[in-house]
Amino acid sequence: MLAGKIKLDHELTSILRREYMRLFEKVYGYVRGKILFKIVKARDRHFLKRLNEIVERMDRTLVRKLFIDVSSLKTLDENELRNLMELKRQLNERGISISIIAGIPLNKRIVNIFDSIKTMEYFGVYGTELDAVLSDS
Repeated sequence: MLAGKIKLDHELTSILRREYMRLFEKVYGYVRGKILFKIVKARDRHFLKRLNEIVERMDRTLVRKLFIDVSSLKTLDENELRNLMELKRQLNERGISISIIAGIPLNKRIVNIFDSIKTMEYFGVYGTELDAVLSDS
């Protein structure tokens, strides 16, 4: 937990992690979708139009990460992937990262699609919003 600098017993480490997560979840509940993190749920095949509208309207001075929840989609076609990669590049220039939420259990088809394009453009793919928030990407 502390990169080996201080030795803590396992019980204390467990308590600290649990309390940290409890506090983080409470704080995240207040900022969710408002500042720092923006969430877009892809419900149908036309989500890119809605995503582009949301990106144009969002306050880019407050948002640092954009989460796209694709857990309800069955697949993405080439045009959708191309548009997502272009949007990711544009937002990265402004300091905003994009992460993909694949749902729990993971939507294996979506995970495989993003895994197959990671040499061209890497997208962090996570099971939940909380996993994505706590990630480095």
